Amino acid sequence: MLSDFEREMKSVIGDEEQYMDILQNIEFIIHRIYRERGNFTDKHVETALEYLLEMGKAQLDLPAKFLTEPPPNVRAIVDGINDIFEFRESLRAREHLLIRLKCIYQVLDSVRMHRNPTDDSSYLKFASQFLR
Repeated sequence: MLSDFEREMKSVIGDEEQYMDILQNIEFIIHRIYRERGNFTDKHVETALEYLLEMGKAQLDLPAKFLTEPPPNVRAIVDGINDIFEFRESLRAREHLLIRLKCIYQVLDSVRMHRNPTDDSSYLKFASQFLR
């Protein structure tokens, strides 16, 4: 079942067009928090997205890692993304949990793809080009 979950998460890659508004909402809130606070790294973003994925697995009754309360920087991102989903829901744009998780997975993949070992904020700087 867990391997099915991983396969399902990866299914969004290459099909981003269908989920563009959700993906943009997630990346926008990450960028806004980064711009306002400035003390974030790609690792904070990665940890927040991983945390949200694990929380989603738990909601789906799948094996999930034991999660402790994340540090404030990570918590800010988690809360921001959850706020975006609540806002979308208030507009009657409630997506199934799996769709939300696929989008979180896609952004996580982007963070990892744009990681530069010599720059702690390479993904954040990359995304900033498109989210002014």
